[in-house]
Amino acid sequence: MKIGILTFHSAVNYGAVLQCWALAEKLKSMGFEVFIINYVSSFIKEKYSPFSWTFLSEKSLMGKVQYLMLHFFKRGKIIARNEKFSTFINACFRYVSLDLIDEKMDIVLVGSDQVWNTELTGGYDKHYFLDFPIKSQIKRISFAASSELVHFQRTINGNNKAIMALSKFHALSVREEALKNELLSKGLKDVVVVSDPTLLLDIEHYEKVVAEKIVDEKDLFVFQVVNSPLTMKVAQKMAKSKNLKLVYLNASYRLFQKDKNVSIPIGPSEFLSLIKYSDFIITTSFHGTAFSIIYRKQFVTIRTAHMNRQENLLYMLGLSNRIISDISEVSILEDIEYGDAFKTHFEKYRCGSNLFLKRILNHDFE
Repeated sequence: MKIGILTFHSAVNYGAVLQCWALAEKLKSMGFEVFIINYVSSFIKEKYSPFSWTFLSEKSLMGKVQYLMLHFFKRGKIIARNEKFSTFINACFRYVSLDLIDEKMDIVLVGSDQVWNTELTGGYDKHYFLDFPIKSQIKRISFAASSELVHFQRTINGNNKAIMALSKFHALSVREEALKNELLSKGLKDVVVVSDPTLLLDIEHYEKVVAEKIVDEKDLFVFQVVNSPLTMKVAQKMAKSKNLKLVYLNASYRLFQKDKNVSIPIGPSEFLSLIKYSDFIITTSFHGTAFSIIYRKQFVTIRTAHMNRQENLLYMLGLSNRIISDISEVSILEDIEYGDAFKTHFEKYRCGSNLFLKRILNHDFE
């Protein structure tokens, strides 16, 4: 049976690419033939291109100046990172085009990641809601689809297209409880909360793609998607107290700020290496948090404005105390015990997701 995954497979984003890879690996291990549907929205193409006239034209005068300066001074670094992503993607993904879905696929699976977050797709994108003609025999399923709730509510406010499209799905699963409740409130049935697919694979699977060790010294690794002044304050304090080298990586480039302090470009494989070999992790990222848990690392997640995804994950695993809101909380932080009790909790958390996949993918819908 052939499954096509429709997600953010080619974004220059560590979490996006690795969640796609993880879901494909999980489905392959279940005996399915897996393809990545090769659709990339024009908005995402522009966002991650080395230079975008569209993005430039939409900025204010000062924004235009900063954008031009950023891409003048950091163009080489941007291209080097993009090439790392392209190498990983081309080596790991098997594609099918949108126009061959009817001919080639038995199942179309939307997700994981924030595919329903219109802030990330430049508005309502019908493709991520399967709001286009598909043969009725093809199963439509979402797996761990996600969105910040406020953005999803804006999408459906006065626009019934999204809910009408989702009502045609054979099965709906999302990554957050709040999004599930929102969908139920709109009349959709049997919505299930499942885990991000990165958490369904054990460490051994990631050994297929992880790079060799990059940093020789014992280190504290900082990874930020949303930059917070608190992050570096906490990092500097903890690195000093633990006598660790401070290594950092920012998901995006900023004009007057270094994006990293390691010498080589960081693609998905190198990102995994920085997680694997670190002694402590500080992050503002959902997938930074997820991979810290996968690799059983001591970590903290810094509180930022929009983090219902991190809060939901950590609550489900009994790790809510790893969220730091103030530097004073560092002094009372205790080590995470990754013993039998955690293992039981973690397996229980993953069990529902595994059962959902087995039940839905092998079910014959009328």
